[in-house]
Amino acid sequence: MQSLSFVLALAALAACANAGAVSSGRSLNPMVWPMPKLGVALSPEIIGGDDADQGEFPHQVSMQISFLWVIEQHICGATVISESWVLTAAHCIKGTPWYTSNFILAGKTNLGRTEEGQQRRDVKKRFVHEKYQWNHNNGVGPFDIGLLLLKSPLQLSDTVKIARLPVQGAIPSGVAILSGWGSTSTSQTPVMPSQLQKETLPIISFEDCNAFMEAASQGEENPLRDTNVCVGYLETKGQGACSGDSGGPLIQKDGEDVVVIGATSWGFFPCQDQPAPSVYTRVSAYVDWIQEKMQKNK
Repeated sequence: MQSLSFVLALAALAACANAGAVSSGRSLNPMVWPMPKLGVALSPEIIGGDDADQGEFPHQVSMQISFLWVIEQHICGATVISESWVLTAAHCIKGTPWYTSNFILAGKTNLGRTEEGQQRRDVKKRFVHEKYQWNHNNGVGPFDIGLLLLKSPLQLSDTVKIARLPVQGAIPSGVAILSGWGSTSTSQTPVMPSQLQKETLPIISFEDCNAFMEAASQGEENPLRDTNVCVGYLETKGQGACSGDSGGPLIQKDGEDVVVIGATSWGFFPCQDQPAPSVYTRVSAYVDWIQEKMQKNK
C-alpha cells in the first residue's frame, strides 16, 4: 500500500520529517506540505472540486507574500471577519518567510487576472495563538489559528463581505463548504488553480475521525484534538483540501448569513491520494480568543 504522510494544509518552508509509526501498511511521517513557490504558474485544472462562480465566496481572501515588491505569490486562504480583520491558520503566519511581507487580496475569484471589485490591503499586525507549537510535530497539532490586522479597512460590497463567527463552543454537524486556491494535484507536485475551487463535504464526527487517526498513528502521537473538525470521506479518495488551502474557510450557511466554522489546518500527503479526512481548526473553540484580540487591538 502506498504511504501517506501527516502534513499541514499549507506549509511555509520545505518539509522535513521524522519517521512515524506504521499502521495497517500505512506509514505516517509528520511533515509540512510544500509551499507554493514564488512565481509558480497557475493552472485551470480541477481535481475533486468545482469552479466557484464570480463573487460566490465574498468572505474568502487570498493571503499573499511579496518579495522585493516584485514577486508576489498566494500562500494561504483566509476569511474576512470584520472590515479590518481576517482569520487564518497560525502555521500560515509562522511559515511566512522573514524576507517577505504579507498582504491580502479580497473580492477575488480568479487569481490570474484583475477583477472588478477586488481590494488589496497590507497587513499591519499578525497574531498567532500563544499555545500553538510551530516546532512540535512539525506544526501539526492544536491551536492552529491566527489573525491578521489590516493597515486599512476593507470596503464591504457585493464582492467583499463578512463571515459571521460561530457561537463559542458550538459543535458543527451536517455538511460544510470549503473553498480555496489550493493544489488540485494528487501527486507530490502542487498544481495551483487560478480559479477559486469549492466543495461541499460531510462533517465527520469527532469520534469517527479520532478512531481513524488513532488507527493510522498506532503508537505515535495522534495530533487530532476536540478543537478540530474533520470533513470528507473515510472510504472515498479524491476530495478535500490541499497545499495552498491552509487558513481558508470552512463554512455553513444560516439563512443569508455565512458562518465560518473552520480554518484549514492539516491533512495527508499526497493530497487525497487515498481516503482520508481534511482537518480544520474548529473556530468555535477560539471565539473568545478571537474577540479578545480584536478588542485589545482596535
